[in-house]
Amino acid sequence: MSAVAIPSAIDVVEVKAASVPGLPGRLPSTAALAAAFRGFDLVYADNGYAFQDRIALAAARRARVPAISGHHAVIRFGGLHDLAWAVSGRGAIRLFDAVHVLNATDRDYLLGLGARNVFDVPIAVDTDSFVPRARPVQFTVAFIGRLHVQKGVDRLAAIIKKCSAKSGTSISFVIGGAGPEANALHDIANFPNVRVLGALDRAACARVFGDAHVVLVPSRYETFGIVAAEALSAGCHVIASDIPGLRDVVGGVGTLIGAPDDIDAWVGAIESARESFAANPLALASASEQARARALSRYSFDAVADRFDALLTAAMSSFRARQS
Repeated sequence: MSAVAIPSAIDVVEVKAASVPGLPGRLPSTAALAAAFRGFDLVYADNGYAFQDRIALAAARRARVPAISGHHAVIRFGGLHDLAWAVSGRGAIRLFDAVHVLNATDRDYLLGLGARNVFDVPIAVDTDSFVPRARPVQFTVAFIGRLHVQKGVDRLAAIIKKCSAKSGTSISFVIGGAGPEANALHDIANFPNVRVLGALDRAACARVFGDAHVVLVPSRYETFGIVAAEALSAGCHVIASDIPGLRDVVGGVGTLIGAPDDIDAWVGAIESARESFAANPLALASASEQARARALSRYSFDAVADRFDALLTAAMSSFRARQS
């Protein structure tokens, strides 16, 4: 933290912590953490490793401060991984005054473990930057993301290869991003209908989405899917894997692929969108308006702030009820 420029509105309190063999995180003493919590209105414990949530909870109780357990991800792979989540959920997470997750699947899972006041509050999108633009005549499909197997970069390459074989250059593809599996794009990078742009800043991402008709999100797992939300804000038709996170964002306004390893399903969805928009230009305008409306209602800063306020209110109410 000492190497990071911290805004003056943020106070950083560093608490000494000890390494524990076999664990990726560090553990402070409950007393030291409680001393750091005193005087504050609420504690938000973010994505704790094993035992960190328990120490944060114990310290908050000692400091007599309401506590929220926040989880960017509740990814379960089966076996001991799922068992660890279940033990942590029943042993600590359910005792927090409120819980914050990013999607409905994680919310329902933690509710099933007995957690209270579980809110799925998404990440906000810059709806002022990600806006629809005048789209080109050429039907354009975009992908922006980390070039990694989790993001489905291998699926993306297969989709583009098959789609190009069927439709030639009538469909253009734009790819933005960098990552360890960039070589998965080797076979398609020189296709005449493919542009590989490399890593992009936020402004460039907004321009790419603003110009695209369709955005692909072929991820294997996501806890939210901010790329999909940004694409909706830009008025794109999103075609995405039918998985938790993306299901919440895209369902009802885009296309969800129920069998994401079925490359033909992706190609069919792309061609269906192209044919629909070509046959009826008003269909493209209507789809763009619906996508944009979804983003504004759920993912604008104001919409997310309202939902986060509700989370804070629930935590404070739970704390007061426990104290009475």
